[in-house]
Amino acid sequence: MTGYPKRYAIVGTGSRAEMYITATTETFAEYASLVALCDVSQTRMNWYNTQLEKAGLSPRPTYLAADFDR
Repeated sequence: MTGYPKRYAIVGTGSRAEMYITATTETFAEYASLVALCDVSQTRMNWYNTQLEKAGLSPRPTYLAADFDR
């Protein structure tokens, strides 16, 4: 297939975000690439980046909701 991996940004890093982060960084990593996190809470984005680092992955750029267009 062409166009893989598809690039994804997670918008909203509440409790449901974990399943999307796991899908893009583990389960479907061959087809998906997590490129950024966006949320109103920098604390939550930092927490997920810490979890990514613990899993041996690099942290992703973070954007506050006001920076959504970026």
